[in-house]
Amino acid sequence: MRIALATHLGGLSVARACDMALAEALAARGAEPEFLLCDGALPACSMTATRISPQTLLSVGQDDLCSRCFGAGVSEIAARKRPVRMMSDAISADIAAAAARLAAETPVEKIRGLEWAGIKVGEYAYGEAARFLGGPEQSREAEPVLRRFLVSAARAAAAMQAAIRERGYEVVVVFEGTGTPQGAAAAAATALGARVVVWRPASRRSCFIFDHGPAPQPDEGDAADWRALVMTDRMREDLARYVRDAAGASAAGEPFEHDLLLKRRYHMLFRRMIPLPFIIAASEAARVDWTAAGDLRPGAWPGLDVICDGVIDGAPFVYPAERMSAPFGHEARFAA
Repeated sequence: MRIALATHLGGLSVARACDMALAEALAARGAEPEFLLCDGALPACSMTATRISPQTLLSVGQDDLCSRCFGAGVSEIAARKRPVRMMSDAISADIAAAAARLAAETPVEKIRGLEWAGIKVGEYAYGEAARFLGGPEQSREAEPVLRRFLVSAARAAAAMQAAIRERGYEVVVVFEGTGTPQGAAAAAATALGARVVVWRPASRRSCFIFDHGPAPQPDEGDAADWRALVMTDRMREDLARYVRDAAGASAAGEPFEHDLLLKRRYHMLFRRMIPLPFIIAASEAARVDWTAAGDLRPGAWPGLDVICDGVIDGAPFVYPAERMSAPFGHEARFAA
């Protein structure tokens, strides 16, 4: 099975770290993972919003940002000796010209609802521009910034579909599945019939939430699954301890008498958050502790087994914390 890890943003350390670990684990299970990485093919993206100002973007562009982002990603990913495909390789001259015309000729008031090849590229462009500007209508830079993001959304969608057609990816794994390029790429993959998996970091350290579908799903997941939980004393104690540690001493006396509320909270806080303890979230950057990770083959890490089963077989992304002796530590194993 050929699987695309659409990391895209090489400079985003958490995306890079999780995808690198996942690539090794998937390969150990017989899959063929390949990275998709942006190499400066987009005039604006999710990285833009947190790294440069609108004025800088419009006056000098983001070539310097792209160079640093791509350099950080390609050097680490290439060291793992897994196939890496560049976004620019999938964007032909015709695609680039069509995306530019689309952005230049679409009336600004119609961009938000714009679809291109059945993909809501305008929605992804508008959302990313709004996040960048604090509301696209609030500054004189709004329209040119929005048009830049529209070019990017169209290119990202077209590049993803070109890569799927050429490489035959059955599954595409995308960080977050929102914005540009991630949201546009996830939607484009879905439109071609590829199965899409999206993921994001959880609030618990070194934990991640995975979902099936082109966009994140509600955290509670399958209600029938968590409603069937039988809450043991240990599960209740674990939940109370987590809430107390997370919310402070004021939460120590919070009532948990409603059994259904208990089950839902346990499911969201312990079963939807999948631990990968060897991914270290440092103050500056996330990284994989390859020494601690050791053997990533089946059975080595229960959380990794859940993720790989979901990616390869479409199984639910639910971590059986209730069956673990120490659910979120390096020693996490099934209880005897």
